Amino acid sequence: MQILFIRHAIAQDRIEFAKKSKYPDDLRPLTGKGKQKMYKSCIGLQKLVPKVTRLVHSPLLRAKQTADILSEVYPNTAHKRLESLAPDGEFDTIIRYLKQCYIDDKNATIVLVGHEPDLSEFIMWALSKKVNDWLYMKKGSACMVEFRDGVKAGDGDLKWLMTATQLRMIAKAV
Repeated sequence: MQILFIRHAIAQDRIEFAKKSKYPDDLRPLTGKGKQKMYKSCIGLQKLVPKVTRLVHSPLLRAKQTADILSEVYPNTAHKRLESLAPDGEFDTIIRYLKQCYIDDKNATIVLVGHEPDLSEFIMWALSKKVNDWLYMKKGSACMVEFRDGVKAGDGDLKWLMTATQLRMIAKAV
């Protein structure tokens, strides 16, 4: 099974959004520029990952909007909101979800759209059994990790890690 970790695209500035809107950070949306860049990145992403089985996102608006853009590139993909992908979400719930996905389809490609530092910590758990933050994913970047024998700490193989800029460069190379 492959897991494609994607950090949400560029969102409005946290402090400005809080001052101007008075809404909670959960409702902070992507910027217009963030949406445009993410769409272009998704075209490059589709060249690397032609088929996605499931698209799972955090409940925060910016992650959902990123997932919606991904849905345009992968239109027939099941779309699900997973509360545990929110910042400081329950790590064990994500692991249980992925283990069930593995049982359902060992060849699945699951996309998880979320936030930092949680995504990087999960990737490090998958690769090394240690939850740490030495990896950092920029907004709109993507990381592919493959599990061959179930979803277990340290059993993930890093396939690639790319910034949004690199994905857009792939999109241009048609």
